[in-house]
Amino acid sequence: MLKYLRSIFKRVDANKDHQAVLDALDQALQNIKVASEELKKELSILTASGLWLDKWGEWFGVSRKPSETDDDFRERILDVLRQDRLTIPAIIELIKKVLGDDTAIDIYEPYKNIFRWNISAYSGEDKYQDNEYYRTGVIDIKINKPVTEELLALINLIRAAGTRILVTYEP
Repeated sequence: MLKYLRSIFKRVDANKDHQAVLDALDQALQNIKVASEELKKELSILTASGLWLDKWGEWFGVSRKPSETDDDFRERILDVLRQDRLTIPAIIELIKKVLGDDTAIDIYEPYKNIFRWNISAYSGEDKYQDNEYYRTGVIDIKINKPVTEELLALINLIRAAGTRILVTYEP
């Protein structure tokens, strides 16, 4: 097989300079092999560590606590992933967890009242679709307690991409 290679790639009877170049190329390829094996571990949240795990936390909106171990931080990130995301029961549970069990919550999805030519009553309560409120992907949450920044941040954590969540305080 070696007889078919160009002379630049042959190591047999190579001078020192030629051997040094080939050794440098070989070392670079070995480094790439080791780095790509490490990358496979860092691209999985289950095996990532250090700065890579911090990137995973950033992706899911979880910050590392001071002097927190990788295993503890990984578990907190996975807890966020295990939560129900953007279901009505999950939103109600989250709001009650933050504001208390005595919170009155009314969730309205405006898409239910979008006018449809073939099934809507033309003169009924249905509305024409707009770009702001009466469209799919909007959830209007009405609660009887003041809205806190913590609540808004937590709701934004569980909302799906492209969903607009409105929170209204109605005492």
